[in-house]
Amino acid sequence: MAPDEKVKTINPDHVSKSWLTDRLQACGAAAESATVTGFTTQPIGAGKMGDTFRYQLTWGGPPGPATVVGKFASADEESRAAALLTGIYQREVNFFSELASHVDIRIPNCHYSEIDAKTGEFVVLMADLAPATVGDQITGCSPDEANAALKELVGLHGVEIPGLASRDWLGSKCPEAAENMGLVYATLLPTFLERYADRLPAETIRVAERFEGCAKKWLTLSSAPYRLLHGDYRLDNLMFGPEGVTAVDWQTVCYGPPVADVSYFCGAGLLTEDRRVHEEDLVRSYHEQLEHRSGGLISWDRCWADYRLHAVAGLHMAVVAAALVTEDERGIALFSAMAERHAAHVVDLETLDLLESCS
Repeated sequence: MAPDEKVKTINPDHVSKSWLTDRLQACGAAAESATVTGFTTQPIGAGKMGDTFRYQLTWGGPPGPATVVGKFASADEESRAAALLTGIYQREVNFFSELASHVDIRIPNCHYSEIDAKTGEFVVLMADLAPATVGDQITGCSPDEANAALKELVGLHGVEIPGLASRDWLGSKCPEAAENMGLVYATLLPTFLERYADRLPAETIRVAERFEGCAKKWLTLSSAPYRLLHGDYRLDNLMFGPEGVTAVDWQTVCYGPPVADVSYFCGAGLLTEDRRVHEEDLVRSYHEQLEHRSGGLISWDRCWADYRLHAVAGLHMAVVAAALVTEDERGIALFSAMAERHAAHVVDLETLDLLESCS
């Protein structure tokens, strides 16, 4: 049975037994004679820009999946407005419909996706990854977990996908995005400082303020080769399970230098002292695997130079996201941890000195 395209269910309040049946039949996850006879709903995850639910299903006829996961637009109006402004809902839907089949990184199997571009309402219906558990950006991860996460990135970055620059919905960490990225940071920095200046070490605030002067210069130093990037590759967007690490939340998918994802992850995924001890070994291991996978995409010197340059990516994200979304207890703890660790990363790698020295 094909889904009735006249009925759009892209709001979690409107999910029904018939809608679940139609969508799961259409993608082949359920037999044509199977019917969802009931379901329960459980909120899961701690995403700031979307709301995610697990649906426990009961079936009549041949059983389909016991559970599925649905991701929707945030119920918070401020977060939804920010998502519409940045186009991140459209990016996630388009990733699954246009690019997911091209990547070699573990991702959830998508059963169905759609979006209403005017209202920002969207849905991605996907396989449940349980018993895998989500990482915690606040508590951080072990070096072994970091190594496993970076190993997955090799599968993403080792694949060349033609025509990325021609997809106007896709984000960019390339020179053409430099002006806009710098402007966004400068615009939102005052809100970030108003909210977090009294919550963070003085050194973190000094680094955030100093970066404003060279934020527009950051991406002008990016150069090919470019690859598809996750764009927000951090612990809250990774599921750790028996089969390995699975990357979720593709709302900030973009293209740019592959090591940008690596620097972003290491900058705050590891606690600062652990990062200082293990980061070069972790990056070398990533580079060796990427070299083997891609036939020598970039040299080690280029890899480390890009790793230093893109240490500011996490600081940029922490400042911008913290200023855009509605404050709550976990969000404050999350963005505080990110800002403090990413600022320390920038200082340790002397990234601002590098940016300021470039004409």
